[in-house]
Amino acid sequence: MTDIEFIPAKNGGAACKIRGVPLHSLYNPQKEAERFVSALECPFLPSYILITEPGMSYCAEFLRRRFPDAVLCAVRYADGFDKYDGLFDRTFSAHGGARQFEDALFSFMGEEGICSCLFAAWQPAAKIFPGTDADIWNAVRRAIVKSRAVLFTHSHFAARWLKNAFFLCANLGRAAKTARGAAPVVITASGPSLLPVLDSLKLFRSSFFLLALSSSLSVLLKNGLVPDAALSTDGGWWAKKHLEPLLGTDIPLALPAEGICQKSLLHGHPILPLKYEDGTERRLQDFCGIPAEAAARNGTVSGTAAEFALSLTSGTVFFCGLDLESGRGAQHAEPNRIEDWNAARDGRLSPKETRISRARQNAEALSLYRDWFSSRPASFSRRIVRIVPQGSLLKPLGGIRDAGCGFLEAELSRAQAPLPKIEADGAFSEADRAAVRRRMQEFLEENADSEEWLRSAFPAEHLAWRKSLSPEEKAEKRAAMEERNNALKIQLRSIVDAAVV
Repeated sequence: MTDIEFIPAKNGGAACKIRGVPLHSLYNPQKEAERFVSALECPFLPSYILITEPGMSYCAEFLRRRFPDAVLCAVRYADGFDKYDGLFDRTFSAHGGARQFEDALFSFMGEEGICSCLFAAWQPAAKIFPGTDADIWNAVRRAIVKSRAVLFTHSHFAARWLKNAFFLCANLGRAAKTARGAAPVVITASGPSLLPVLDSLKLFRSSFFLLALSSSLSVLLKNGLVPDAALSTDGGWWAKKHLEPLLGTDIPLALPAEGICQKSLLHGHPILPLKYEDGTERRLQDFCGIPAEAAARNGTVSGTAAEFALSLTSGTVFFCGLDLESGRGAQHAEPNRIEDWNAARDGRLSPKETRISRARQNAEALSLYRDWFSSRPASFSRRIVRIVPQGSLLKPLGGIRDAGCGFLEAELSRAQAPLPKIEADGAFSEADRAAVRRRMQEFLEENADSEEWLRSAFPAEHLAWRKSLSPEEKAEKRAAMEERNNALKIQLRSIVDAAVV
């Protein structure tokens, strides 16, 4: 515990020292705090404010006066200021390390909150705790970079995800249902390390449930391994390419509302709709009465698959092909639908090596995915094992254990527990489809102009509108956002009208 010396200030108030260094003015700490807040430069309207180690928190009163609508947060470097924590809406501790703080910050504020947060340092604390301060501010920078990337992705795809949700609800023909089991679940991703594991999987195929990420479908089916289910979360056109191997099969597909797949799959294929914990897409599914299983939204399909698999079984979840890093050669196990598509366009002026080199250099996303897996709690990681074949040198994933093919074979050879199941639950009747269509129209009319809708469909634009200070700028941004929304509503109505009933 940090030794804090509380002493009287010259103005009759209180101040304190840590390691003999004053954390507040020894003359007038209140005036010092007022000047600190007045000097803060903030060219936008913040939703959150975070101060690093404000000590006795004199600045909280003046922050609330200047920013009455902001959520006020602090990071504690020292113990002993607990009685002042109530002046903030949320306090974080630096004692768990920078990574834990970063995760807590992102969990509390989310990407929009971090992108609309005013971060400020109480400078005396930075001088007293230079190492801790540097670590925390590095974590803040990482959180900002991550939030901007997530917000950019969300903003780019948000309208597409909403259209995908309407498309799924309008065209779903055969829903599937799950039955929990206790046997191992093997998840296949499309990293190059998948290929050496295939023979081990063939040996004990009947003893485990095989969940294929869509990018690994081509590899499995070419090698005679038929998965029990496939899972896709992507909402872009490339997702359809990975799902092409499902055409002509009866392999169930787990798909969130914001994911995309071919209309023919939705009409006649067993589909297990997944619903995330929040969002307009979730509300649409619930409103339309679409049967769905709970799932967790993650930046990577592997994360969603891991949590889904843990919910399917009480046994071990094995990951195969979860490389999460760029290798020197092929970036995916082959055959790979996107690789095949790209290869057809390679040429003398745009050779394959240039494309692969570009992929190796653009490894930031893979690093973020590794960080996500590495930061999972023990309740998540203790039942997950990543299979790393001999000769595969992969970066560790925190508490998730790595093991070889021999370990996998030994575990699968002993597995005799009941298998989880995902199977078709019957086809929707024309009356069912007509009822869903009516609910979709009603949902659109009731929600398509709401603030929550605009925030969901246009997150970056809505955030920029909220942060605007001048009335003129605010009105301009609002008009542009509403114009885009009017165009989106026309597209959504056409999806509803085109549904086969």
